[in-house]
Amino acid sequence: GGSSIVLTLGTSENLWDMQIKQSGFTIAPGTYAYEFYAKTDKAPHTVQLFAQEDVNYKGVYGSNHNLTTEWARYSGQIVFTAGEIEGVQVDELNSIGIQFGQAGSENAKIWFDDVKFAPVN
Repeated sequence: GGSSIVLTLGTSENLWDMQIKQSGFTIAPGTYAYEFYAKTDKAPHTVQLFAQEDVNYKGVYGSNHNLTTEWARYSGQIVFTAGEIEGVQVDELNSIGIQFGQAGSENAKIWFDDVKFAPVN
């Protein structure tokens, strides 16, 4: 594509210290697929997709993906079963995002493009 989001990182120690997310909706139980394209200028750099509630930040976390300096497609699935997961009810999850904080990442750049998250039919 012609454009992507690029982030210049500050100081962090934990994966969850830096993230981009979309809030304001609920997640129904089921299996969801995600995919995105990404790269970094300081490889390797770990990123992780998550779904959480925005009060106590409890949630469900996908696999770690290690970015390289070349554009690559990353994908996976997250399963949300009815009831409680990691101390939170599925219907309380109201954010989807990607977290990417990491020690030693000061001034690193990360590019994201074509991020998708959808239920699997």
